[in-house]
Amino acid sequence: MNSLFRLKPINLILASVISCGLLVTGCASLREAEKKIWGSSTQALEKARGKGKVENFDYSLSDCFDASREVFKKEGVTVFLINKAKGLIIAMGFPDVIDTTQVGVFFEKAENGLTKIEITSLNPRLLETLAPVIFSDINKQLKGGNIEKLKEATKE
Repeated sequence: MNSLFRLKPINLILASVISCGLLVTGCASLREAEKKIWGSSTQALEKARGKGKVENFDYSLSDCFDASREVFKKEGVTVFLINKAKGLIIAMGFPDVIDTTQVGVFFEKAENGLTKIEITSLNPRLLETLAPVIFSDINKQLKGGNIEKLKEATKE
C-alpha cells in the first residue's frame, strides 16, 4: 500500500480528536475563534452589556439605528460591523483613544414603544466620556433631522 495514504497511529489519534472536537463544538465556535484572531469578535462587548450606559428614546428602533449610523458617519468614526436585525453597531477610531478600541451600540425595543440604546466598551474612560456625547448626538439627529431624509441617507 502507498505510504502516502497510511496514517501513523499518532496522526490517526490526532485526526480523531480534532474531528470529535468539531462534532461536539460545531462550526460556530470556529467562526468566533476566527473573529477573535482577526479582531472583529463582538463577544466581549456583548458580555459587557448590563454594565454599559443606557438611554431610552421615544422613537422606533429603526429610526434610532439609522440616526446612530448617521452620527458615526458625520463624526468620521469607523463603523466596521452593522447588523440591524440583531440591533448592533460596532465602531472604533474615536479621537484621543487607540484606534482599535471598540464601542458597541446595542438597540432593543423597550416598554411603552421606547427604544433602549446601550453603549458598551472595554475602555471605561471612553465609555464614560463618549456615551453622553453619542446619546446627545443621536437625540439631536432624531429631533433636528427629517426622519425620511435620514432613512434615505442610511440605505447605502
